[in-house]
Amino acid sequence: MLWANIRTLRGAELIKRDRVTATVQASIRCRYRNDITPDMRVVYGNDTWFINAVLPDETHRTFMELVAERRV
Repeated sequence: MLWANIRTLRGAELIKRDRVTATVQASIRCRYRNDITPDMRVVYGNDTWFINAVLPDETHRTFMELVAERRV
């Protein structure tokens, strides 16, 4: 378990194969760790966020931002 703050940035709806698909993009801020990769997911309640990018604060190594999206 890891403390994190999830901030929703934007949402979008697309039509794929005659179905409406919605995605929500977010920035997830957590304490710095060197073992988090884009292959991982963030699970919060019933929501699963897929990590697109890991943006560490290399200067202070205190926090890091995860660019993530959730498919609805």
